[in-house]
Amino acid sequence: MPRVVGVTATAGGNYFNLGANKNDLFPAGGDGIPDQVRPGDFVADNNGVVYNVTDADANGFFVYGGIPPTNAGTIRVWYAPHPTGGSSPCTRILLLSGVIKEVP
Repeated sequence: MPRVVGVTATAGGNYFNLGANKNDLFPAGGDGIPDQVRPGDFVADNNGVVYNVTDADANGFFVYGGIPPTNAGTIRVWYAPHPTGGSSPCTRILLLSGVIKEVP
């Protein structure tokens, strides 16, 4: 079943560091769950910024365009890992911050 997962990361430059082997490459690594954030995935931080993942390693992932300086440091990141370790079911993240009104 698809799910959304929130993890704590150290953010800076264009890299989110999740910690040693926290971005599992295989089900046998880390916590045994194939929850790797992969290139092409989209993630959101707790400030509502959506990032496109360009590259990843066992400890974290790189994003396109960089991380705003105001979001640097320890931050919460949300993503949707595939439950069986396949590609992520998350193709787009939509964040609604208020009521949208149509103006005539």
